[in-house]
Amino acid sequence: MQTGIKLAGPEQKDPGIKAELTATTRASLQRYTFPASEQARVMLDFLLQMMNLVAPEWSARWVKSQLALYDTNGWLAKGPAGLEYISIMVAEHEIALLVAACQAGLKGLDREKILEAIVKMQTTTPQKQPGGGWAGNENLGNYLKHGYVAVDGAQPGDWKGPWCSNTYEYAYDDWCVAQLALALGRKDLAETFLKRSQSWRNQFDAETGLARPRKANGEWQTPFDPYHRDSFVEGNAWQYTWFVPQDVPGLVQAMGRERFVSRLNEAFEKSAPTRFNAAGERFDLYPLNHGNQPTDQDPHGNTFFSEIDVIDAQDAAVARLTPPPPIVNSHLSADGKFRFIFDSTTAPDLTAWSELELMPVVREWYPRLVALLPSDGYRAPEVVELEFRTDMGGMPAYTGGCKISLNALWIASQLQGEAKGCVVHELCHVVQNYRQVLRANPQATLPPLWVTEGLADYIRWFLYEPQSKGAVIRDASQAKHDASYRVSANFLDWVVTTQDKALPQQLNTAAREGRYGDALWKTWTGKTVSELAAEWKRAIAEGRR
Repeated sequence: MQTGIKLAGPEQKDPGIKAELTATTRASLQRYTFPASEQARVMLDFLLQMMNLVAPEWSARWVKSQLALYDTNGWLAKGPAGLEYISIMVAEHEIALLVAACQAGLKGLDREKILEAIVKMQTTTPQKQPGGGWAGNENLGNYLKHGYVAVDGAQPGDWKGPWCSNTYEYAYDDWCVAQLALALGRKDLAETFLKRSQSWRNQFDAETGLARPRKANGEWQTPFDPYHRDSFVEGNAWQYTWFVPQDVPGLVQAMGRERFVSRLNEAFEKSAPTRFNAAGERFDLYPLNHGNQPTDQDPHGNTFFSEIDVIDAQDAAVARLTPPPPIVNSHLSADGKFRFIFDSTTAPDLTAWSELELMPVVREWYPRLVALLPSDGYRAPEVVELEFRTDMGGMPAYTGGCKISLNALWIASQLQGEAKGCVVHELCHVVQNYRQVLRANPQATLPPLWVTEGLADYIRWFLYEPQSKGAVIRDASQAKHDASYRVSANFLDWVVTTQDKALPQQLNTAAREGRYGDALWKTWTGKTVSELAAEWKRAIAEGRR
């Protein structure tokens, strides 16, 4: 396919840009040919979103305009509509552009304010604006409550949908927030949003290998047609499945490599007759449609995982690569009740460390965690897998069920620092296993993130490595009991020390049984959580904490 790209209006001169879309049964590639002129070079950079490099002063002006809106009205704007808030896009993808401007090193930008603004957009439910329109993410309340946008989980303030495709949109923006937080040294904040960026997994159905509408009780919506547009904005389940630009290797792993490649190949073959642009937005007929955005990234996934990694078995000229032998070691806890499987295949240099340094910690602390976090009738997982990976970006670790994925690059940089404590934190999540209650009681209430992460960090910082003082808070202005991770851990330790030593067990039991609520704090301590938080904050300000 070849076409000349012309500027609108009879008075405009054709810049002579030729666009070519080359499609095979295995890949789709786009190529642009430009005449040797300054105008053409600028157009190239516009097409490739290179404004930060070729016109940094204009990018900086745009950023400052966004911040001016934020200063005036308290919200960033997602659409190009002057000074009015509109809902032209379902997510807040101006976040990606703002973060990109910071990463490009544009001068004169208030990066701390940008971080403040983008965090607000990803944590505050939408509001109607006096001047017209809505500001904020339309399904954010739903997303924050369930960890995904549930088809029947609309929350107060949500004003459209619910669209389960917004799970994928919001998760990507969460990842962008994490990148700026990392750059500014806000590690706790980065960890929170990196974990949230994995929320797409909550909308991914492993059985079908597709994004799928899901109910608030965790059940998948039936019947299910991957080409139907129900609950998807400008796309369908098949197309949104691939929208995980922040973690393509994770999607490959979740879907399965062979299924990932074969499905993309099938999509290109089926969509080629339409030149990958299904007329009339016919999502129900064609899987790949560059007439809209959700599948724009598919050619890249196909190129990297088909053209490069998949080889023709009949081609004798292709050099064969021998995969490294698996390095998997298994150990029992001292009491013989629990088994731990370590996979360091992708990080052989960490094998000795994991065997000599990490394994003794795991063998000792996992049974201790089981004893620290009991509840009637509950049996903690007896087999725990720990796998080193090299495809996790900036995320140090995460837990899914009884498997812990460890970022080999991050762990290697923290062997004398936070590596072991990080693993203890993730082992807490294996023991907590709070989502299991949904299988028995779909109406159960999951605890808020600050409870889950705060409890795990309480055990890490105050029981496992109290000498590190990693959760000490000196600035009372940073003392927010529900800030999660080590800040919430500090709050929990203060309550344990001054109010109720049994609090961790009570908190864990309520969370695991799906009955956590803020009202329980009054029952446990005689004070509301707000009253406790105020006393804790006052203790920090007065140097008593």
